[in-house]
Amino acid sequence: MTKQWSLLVFCASALAFTPASRERRAPEFPRGTFTTTIARGDVPADIPDETATSVASPWEISFTDNGKLIARKDGADVVRGDYAATATSVVFSNDSGEYACGVTGTYAWKLDDKNLVFTKSDDSCAGRVVVLTVHPLKPKS
Repeated sequence: MTKQWSLLVFCASALAFTPASRERRAPEFPRGTFTTTIARGDVPADIPDETATSVASPWEISFTDNGKLIARKDGADVVRGDYAATATSVVFSNDSGEYACGVTGTYAWKLDDKNLVFTKSDDSCAGRVVVLTVHPLKPKS
């Protein structure tokens, strides 16, 4: 009877010290402003020179709570658009501005520590692909 009692006490203790927060929840797409700096040498060789030159710069990308984004190059707003995110992917659409692509882009996303990492799923906009995928986006401090 002592072995059974010990096992029961052990199991009860284990359950008592298991936090309910250990349940897996789908990650939520991060809101806020993220930064990256693209150097000319970061741009893949198959990207046209004009695009490569235009994306080589410091960038800030802000994701709002209401599904809007603003991309800034050298501090100036150059793209405004929409995004819709799930636990693993995000779709960028309805963009406007000097560097707008005019096409929808789909990416997988994940957080690596606090950095936002995008992987292209489907996007024909070379500049957006470079800005979002060459380096992880770091939260603005």
